[in-house]
Amino acid sequence: MAVIYGGYFDESGDGDSFCVAGFAAPYDTWIYLDWAWRDLSKVWRIDYFKASECVNGLGQFAQYRDNPLDLKSKLQPHEWEKLQEAYTQFGDLILKQADYLRGAGAVAYWQDFKKIIHEDPRAHALFMDHPYYVCLQAALHTTTEKMYEENLKRSVENKLYIKPIFDSHKEFSDIARIAYGKFREKNTRAATVLLPLYYENDIDTPALQVADMLAYEARKHGTNLERNPSREMRPQMQKLLRVTEKVKRLDYKTLKLIVANQRPDPVNPTCDAP
Repeated sequence: MAVIYGGYFDESGDGDSFCVAGFAAPYDTWIYLDWAWRDLSKVWRIDYFKASECVNGLGQFAQYRDNPLDLKSKLQPHEWEKLQEAYTQFGDLILKQADYLRGAGAVAYWQDFKKIIHEDPRAHALFMDHPYYVCLQAALHTTTEKMYEENLKRSVENKLYIKPIFDSHKEFSDIARIAYGKFREKNTRAATVLLPLYYENDIDTPALQVADMLAYEARKHGTNLERNPSREMRPQMQKLLRVTEKVKRLDYKTLKLIVANQRPDPVNPTCDAP
């Protein structure tokens, strides 16, 4: 019998870098994690989890500031500790599924991205106007690579497949549809593993909130590498390495490599982070 994995992906960005990342896992894993995630959300009195809000005491997590209306003040030590407690507990739910979750993603740097699409018309045609496209492709490549190899050993009736689910975000849903279609056209091996693209609302889907934590941490790590390469990896990213197969670092050198080798496999860089 065919085995279908759910692959949930989210994005995270700042002024320095942009990331698409997520996890693939069997559906029984997602069901268990969904229940546990919803239960923990009730404990913390939130309707949904967003990593950046939890870390900074914003949105749903502003209630853990002494003054929930004052969002500009620096977090006090006791406020930070409370938010870190919540962040760690949600992260621990992910780590409990370490035997089943497979994380993947890609981080691109705005400065490098803008430079190469300005220099090379082929890059602009390939990447379009936003790093979402190339990051999505790189994340999908990592997610499908080992599954394709495993399928070579399996009978037709027992193949593995991934149903990719993305956030139904107005800004990126149309881009995701185009990027996904082009990726399947150009990556015939991955196409044998991937099912049609599907969208869900991240507010109502804990699996997308799980993906958000990896996207946030991978993006923060990528930005830190750009700003201060000697800075230690964030503690939560260190933990997530246990459930993360690869996060590709798409710097200028790697983007040039992708453009130069866009056929037959347009996104298969060898420079990885973390």
